[in-house]
Amino acid sequence: MIIIEAGATTTKVCQILDKQVSEIFNYAGINPNYISQSDIHDTLGRALAHLQSDDTVHYYGAGCAQTRTQKIIRRILRSIQNFSTLTVVSDLLATARALAGNNAGQINILGTGSASCLYNGQEIETIYLNTGYLLGDDGSGYDLGRRLLQAYFHGELDTESVLAIETYSGMDRSELIKTIYASTSPKSSIADFAHCASQLRKSPKVKDIIEQCFDNFIQYQIQLNPSFHSCPQYFSGSIAFHFEQELANSLEANDLSITSLCKSPMQNLIKYHLTSSQ
Repeated sequence: MIIIEAGATTTKVCQILDKQVSEIFNYAGINPNYISQSDIHDTLGRALAHLQSDDTVHYYGAGCAQTRTQKIIRRILRSIQNFSTLTVVSDLLATARALAGNNAGQINILGTGSASCLYNGQEIETIYLNTGYLLGDDGSGYDLGRRLLQAYFHGELDTESVLAIETYSGMDRSELIKTIYASTSPKSSIADFAHCASQLRKSPKVKDIIEQCFDNFIQYQIQLNPSFHSCPQYFSGSIAFHFEQELANSLEANDLSITSLCKSPMQNLIKYHLTSSQ
């Protein structure tokens, strides 16, 4: 079988043949809501070209909670190879299977984008409304980068933070804002500045920005679950991983805690499929 875990920033691909696991290969991120179908075809075509012929694919993808986007991915994969078994589901289910296994809980992704859902131990029961990066994505790398850049452009950061941002980008204010608006992928360009927030987390202003991002995620995503207080909370994604302490602090302030957390679900997802195929 082939396992594809496609996030907004990185797509991870591996193959299991006779219970032997291949190397995990990394490719460009995929989200059918924001990326053209031709680009998706190119990425998946390159990924599958490196693997042996197979008849089964399990695809877990960002933006694949809806039937419409699932159909897009299925059509693209079948145009590359005629798989007899092809499942396309949300990347939320990847985290659910990787971290919760057959246990119920609330599954949260904090990466380039963000998402939250309720998992019953077998399938996703409810996906809570996330309005995307233009109107939502609270707690995500995009949200964190956007808030940090706003503070930078508004002159709210200390000298050390300003220097760090300009060193990281290699640009001053006027150059940076032009570059962001000219970018073909503004969401990723802005989310990249979450790296600066990690370096500057001791700055009082940046600390407040990080806290606000996670507080909003708790309010506008986790607390959409009426039973959030009694529900185990599982997290995956680069932001959850690199800002684990800040996330834990915000959760604790709301009488919550991290049940389990990983940067990427791929390794545990492989174990899940190895176990379930026995």
